[in-house]
Amino acid sequence: MIPEKLLHRGTITAAAFLFDTALLSESEAQKRILALWEPGVRIWQTEDGALLVTLATPKEVSTNSVPGLPLVRERGHLLALPLTKQERDELRLPPESLVRAERGHIKVTALAELEPIEPTDWLALEGLAFIATRPLVEPAPVTQTIITEALTPIKAREIVAINPVTAAARAALLRSLNQPPPPAQKAPMSAAPSSGISQALERWGRVFLDFLRPPATGTKNTTDKLRDTIREQVFSPGQLEAISRQNAEFIQKMLELFEKGQWQEALQHAIPLGKAGESDDTPLGMCFLHPRDQLVISPTRARAASSLPWEGLHGGFKQLYRETVERLKNEGRFEEAAYVLAELLREDEEAVSFLERHGKLSLAAEMAEARNLPPALIVRQWWLAGEKERAIAIARRSQCFSDAIFRLERSQHTAAAETLRVEWAQLHAEWGDYAKAVTTIQSVETARPLAKRWAALGAENGGSSGAFLIGRLLLWSESPGESEPWREKAMAVVADPHAVSERTNLLANLYPEADTHPELLPLLRAGLRATLADHGNGKTYLKPEVATGWARLAKLPALVADLPTLTPKPQPALIDRTEPLEIRIEGGDIGNVPIVDAAYLPDGRTLAALGEAGVLLLSANSEGRILHRFDIPATSLVIGKTGARAIAIAHRDDSQRVHILDLGTRKVTDWGELSLLCWESELSDGLWRVAHNGQILQLDTLSPTPKALIFTETKEPVLALSTNGGVLSLDDGRFVLWPETVPEDRQEIPFSGGTFDLTDQSVYWLQADDDDELSLFGEPAVVLYGQIETLYRSCVLGEPGDTPAGLAVVRFGANELILSALRDPLGITVLVCHYAHRNIQSPKLQLRLSGAERVRLRATSDALTIADSQGRVLVVHPVTGQLVRDLRVRL
Repeated sequence: MIPEKLLHRGTITAAAFLFDTALLSESEAQKRILALWEPGVRIWQTEDGALLVTLATPKEVSTNSVPGLPLVRERGHLLALPLTKQERDELRLPPESLVRAERGHIKVTALAELEPIEPTDWLALEGLAFIATRPLVEPAPVTQTIITEALTPIKAREIVAINPVTAAARAALLRSLNQPPPPAQKAPMSAAPSSGISQALERWGRVFLDFLRPPATGTKNTTDKLRDTIREQVFSPGQLEAISRQNAEFIQKMLELFEKGQWQEALQHAIPLGKAGESDDTPLGMCFLHPRDQLVISPTRARAASSLPWEGLHGGFKQLYRETVERLKNEGRFEEAAYVLAELLREDEEAVSFLERHGKLSLAAEMAEARNLPPALIVRQWWLAGEKERAIAIARRSQCFSDAIFRLERSQHTAAAETLRVEWAQLHAEWGDYAKAVTTIQSVETARPLAKRWAALGAENGGSSGAFLIGRLLLWSESPGESEPWREKAMAVVADPHAVSERTNLLANLYPEADTHPELLPLLRAGLRATLADHGNGKTYLKPEVATGWARLAKLPALVADLPTLTPKPQPALIDRTEPLEIRIEGGDIGNVPIVDAAYLPDGRTLAALGEAGVLLLSANSEGRILHRFDIPATSLVIGKTGARAIAIAHRDDSQRVHILDLGTRKVTDWGELSLLCWESELSDGLWRVAHNGQILQLDTLSPTPKALIFTETKEPVLALSTNGGVLSLDDGRFVLWPETVPEDRQEIPFSGGTFDLTDQSVYWLQADDDDELSLFGEPAVVLYGQIETLYRSCVLGEPGDTPAGLAVVRFGANELILSALRDPLGITVLVCHYAHRNIQSPKLQLRLSGAERVRLRATSDALTIADSQGRVLVVHPVTGQLVRDLRVRL
């Protein structure tokens, strides 16, 4: 084809230059190219030796004074001449081509066929001398912040101090344990038992006679019955050798101490009982019994090595201990009574309840936590003991606020339950989840002013939760003047065509109260009409029975009678597409600052990390204007589910600089330098899960310094953490996946390199593959692998020459949604796949980022966020694949 025009004329916006080495010398072309060099410039060589240079940012140039042939980017193509529509249609240009005139004819070259050139090869450095330098002032050494425990561990509580006399007696007894039994006595015995017992008694002597002799006539008490049982069962033929002389004396002395009420020594000699069905109920035999040094309620339950194995003894000693509890209680010795319940009878919850009833609240709480009782019970006990900070920390760690409040209400501690409810709501407010804070506190009438204040703060933030809070404020308004501003905001939500979820949330909150708030009828009617329009446009689905009910509550009988058929018209889902949806961002459509990470917040705002240049908070509108700039370094972001808090992480040599961001108040908390192996990309109720120094920790982001609420020991370096407790670690060169709660349940992953991510108990990774069955054209290709539970799947994604550039996975309903990024010489392509029907499906979306060198992917169930080195932030809807945000960040 002969074009009408062979060159651009006048002033144009050049995106690239072409240098013909047949016209210029090679050295002159290299000199001109190096003069154009800046970060983002890329160079290729055509098959005829010409050098193509694409600019980082398009520039206005005059064609009369340019270093090379100027090229204009149009629809992804680089044009050295203007083309008419007819010429373009006739050429049928392939995607991303170089179009130029050569000898009067148009020549088309696919950019993918060009060979990349590294300009550093042009620099002659042989004659340069390197001079060693040193700084004028030595930099201060980096001090890593120590992560401390948020909760000090519970230690054993001493009930009775050591008795020196008893301690001396115990030492003497221990010294005599290995002494041989006394010689047999030859004196005749008054009673002649059976031959088996006679032989045993001849061996052991008369030391047992008093112990075995039947008690005097009269009523037998508990200790007398125990003596009968021991005489009948323990000292039967063949069993006498199972108990030593010292143990017989020990039991005899113990029973005497209980009879006399010498409680300190009696409890030191008491034998703990194992509970039926517990592993420590399997006896190890009587062995050598000896008294304890002191009476303590230990933090962990020791094995009942001295449990009584003989039939009848367990029940007898249990009755003895029960009688002891009553006698100690009558004497006001409540702590010793609790010791009997906890250490001898192993009735932990009963011991806690006993201590609470008798005013020993701190000891009850210590025992509940030390014995690992239900977390809600522990929280309840600490709350009643006045240790509110510890109670809240344990409730946060175990997520048991509601159960603890229920336990307080059930035991008639109504005021304490309401106070704990307010503290729980306060935590939600500090995390920025004002909707949950209001829902938690709304049943406390005295806290209504606080609930209104939180609702107002949440309503200003917008989003679905903000719409819900606008509804609450309308219902709580006590005068027309108080409700007027919120009615205006509600009408704005109803009128906004893009606020579909917000409108639905607002109306679902208001319609149940329509009968008692007639002043809301105009708002409800307008909202119903807007929701019907949303349904007709396929933006939402309104059930017929719901629409009919709302129409009746809105006093619209005509609409009830003529309600149209509500046939759902949903937008096509990404997973159901037969052909992939293609989105292309041209190379000249860029910002002016590289983005290293970005996150789309639930209220529509966007957070963008710029590396050492700081963190930007961008508005929720399509312009994405800068609302605030945090002057802190950040190369990674961790986002809370409510979008109110975030963590900015800046990678250093051996550590990470960590800042906690409050996006509502703009407050920044500096945690200093932490040495972290990996971390979760989301916060859960203000807790951040990280791997650090052989432990998996949950850090409290509300603390001014890094403190951990939960510690889990690990045996090997941790590589990744999933939001549902999955752990990927390196065990002796092998990659293994295991749940944090069951570390022994391990699966080996056949991962050898590349980019990986995991969700739940599934691992995905990208790497080049040379398997003929998977590769393209018999050459290595980029392949997506996945081990899902015990299944192993793979799918070819790239072509020869592509390299992995990123991966992100998220659980989406019953399946997983996978974002993968592949780099080629012209930019980066982001592919969206699904793991569905027990297979990794082919890509359903292809997002082409021309000119991008780096990309950061973030996948959540609400949004797929892509940020690149060209200042572009794109947010894709995970269901439909449509662009929700398409921002260019410019400072």
